[in-house]
Amino acid sequence: MMAMPYSLAGRHARRRFIAHNVSRSSSCCAVNCNDATDSNRIFIQPTLRRLQFHRNNFFRDRPGKGMNRMNLHCSHRVITSSSSSRRSQDPMAKRPNKVCDPYGQGGKPLSRIDATNQLLILDEGWVLEDDQSPAGDEDEEIKHEENYVLPPQSLSKDYYHSNYIDASKFASVVAAVAHNNNHYPSIILERKLMKREKAWRVVTTVKCRTETLGGLSFNDFHVAMLIDVEAGREEVRRFLLIIEDSLKKHT
Repeated sequence: MMAMPYSLAGRHARRRFIAHNVSRSSSCCAVNCNDATDSNRIFIQPTLRRLQFHRNNFFRDRPGKGMNRMNLHCSHRVITSSSSSRRSQDPMAKRPNKVCDPYGQGGKPLSRIDATNQLLILDEGWVLEDDQSPAGDEDEEIKHEENYVLPPQSLSKDYYHSNYIDASKFASVVAAVAHNNNHYPSIILERKLMKREKAWRVVTTVKCRTETLGGLSFNDFHVAMLIDVEAGREEVRRFLLIIEDSLKKHT
């Protein structure tokens, strides 16, 4: 009898060894091995099924395909954070807001005494103005009350310039102050003929008033103070003229 080549003998020995071990250790898999390829498939398939099971459990909530683990983790945190923020309550919900009391004055304008005291913190030139329009019936009843003093309606100041160009530049500075503080005075730029001096002046009139209160608020004085600060800066001061210089320019 011719001896079997070494390579064939070794192959048959490996087949018998693999089939014997599979029948002993794997009771859930039917073993019927005819070659090494079938036996290898028996060992590999259970392992692949376990890996597939773990992978499906880990990636079952992934938001999209092709994402690595780091991106998946970050995306999951963002989604969780946004969903929890929608469920959380607004901490400002029960606090007073600008609708119920925008200026902390109980919906009433500053009295004349308070406005006069606030006027002391401003530079010279600011004046309190009263409403010259006809009063209604309700206002007339209030005016006739004992010891009643009508509160001032606005706070204004005139700034003088040598020409319209400088006046427009200064008006831009006032507009920036109003925008940054979300409180908007009236800005009137005009060329006035002053009757007493008999001279023309280029004037910017800034008038502060809080319409929702029907008079003045602390915000009006705050904005007026900031305008004074800007007017005192060297780069802004060159747009302005004092009254005496204005008379010399236009006589």
